[in-house]
Amino acid sequence: MKKFFSILFVAIMIFSLFGSAAAEEKKSITLAVQSHSALNALAELFDEFTSETGIEVIMDQSPQDQLSQKILMDLGSKTGAYDIIGIHEIWLGSYADSGWLAPLDDYIAAEEKNDPDFDYADFTTPEAFNYNGVQYGLPLYNETHMLFYNKEIFEEAGLPDRAPETWTELEQFAKTIKEKTGKAGIAMRGISDNRAIIYTWNIFAYSNGWQGWFTDDGKANFNDPAAIEAAEYYCNLLNTYGPEGVGSYNWTEVQTLMQQGQVGIIIDASNFSARLENPEASTISGKIGYGTVPKSDKTGEARPGVLSYGLYIPAESKNKDEAWKFLKWALSKETQLKTALIGTREDVTRKSVIQQPEYIEKYAIGNYLDIKSASFEIGCKHYPCIVPFEEVSHEVSVTLNTLLTQGGNAETLFATLNDNIDAIMQENGF
Repeated sequence: MKKFFSILFVAIMIFSLFGSAAAEEKKSITLAVQSHSALNALAELFDEFTSETGIEVIMDQSPQDQLSQKILMDLGSKTGAYDIIGIHEIWLGSYADSGWLAPLDDYIAAEEKNDPDFDYADFTTPEAFNYNGVQYGLPLYNETHMLFYNKEIFEEAGLPDRAPETWTELEQFAKTIKEKTGKAGIAMRGISDNRAIIYTWNIFAYSNGWQGWFTDDGKANFNDPAAIEAAEYYCNLLNTYGPEGVGSYNWTEVQTLMQQGQVGIIIDASNFSARLENPEASTISGKIGYGTVPKSDKTGEARPGVLSYGLYIPAESKNKDEAWKFLKWALSKETQLKTALIGTREDVTRKSVIQQPEYIEKYAIGNYLDIKSASFEIGCKHYPCIVPFEEVSHEVSVTLNTLLTQGGNAETLFATLNDNIDAIMQENGF
């Protein structure tokens, strides 16, 4: 009996030692990401990742404007609170030049060598996360601009069942809807917070022949007549035919108004479709028409934007290897297909997933996939990859929102904007 207890005691001690070691080795990683359907779908699978790896996932999820402040505070103070962050590609230049991001090149090279399923070439826009030859992130979701219209409201207003094709038609359709139905003819983003208003105004400026935020010699380009005309058209359209208080609208308000059947036309991100067609959240599921953004009457062109949201590992993360395991898993072909099928997210970033029969069956609603594909083909990058993007985009947003909500002379406002941006660039050594 004495011998038995001795053996039992030794066994308990061994188990205790190994158990303690296992407990100490158990890891958790923290994500700072946007409140978004792509992340919501991914969160449903976190238990699978934990089961496979033993790594627990804590997700700090916030609306876009709040998220930016949290991330900037953590990265700037170098606390290392986050192991993965989610940001749009437009912030890459400033984050990378600040030394806040860990390069992923070595991780990617190792996966390409050892795991054929990783398949870097299968990503749709990995180059959006490469800065000065260094890969800092990989795409979680992609989007382009599209036009969405409510078929029932169009019928009530006596309009044809098709998207308006030009700026002139867009205004005519919006006017008819408001006069015939009493509902808002059109809704788009109007708030200045976190560059929201720029997101949709950009479409009109680029379609109108604008060459972008800066000239070839690096000077601000906002006093270009094409940009000023686009701002005047945009603000007049929303003030005349938009919903009350549109100056405070971000994408969530635009989406909700459409889901509730209170607006005839919206122009926003392509990934709205899955949420607008979701009968659990939308009263207009099955009643939506799709179109590319309207062409400028002056140029005959339509230039929607193409934008990617990626996942990155902060330089101060204390769990980089674990973070990479998560990033690889979250962006894998298998996980992206699962999230597309269990959630309302069609904005996957794997070419092979988009071609899967299950994906096509779920998201081929009307002509949606065709319009989305056409929009990506004619789309372009709307934002410059510059270090002081936060300061510059703030000036642009405030100017546009001022014109929308307070009026004024667009040419004067944009001349001042131009001077302010040139001053910001000079202060930052450009």
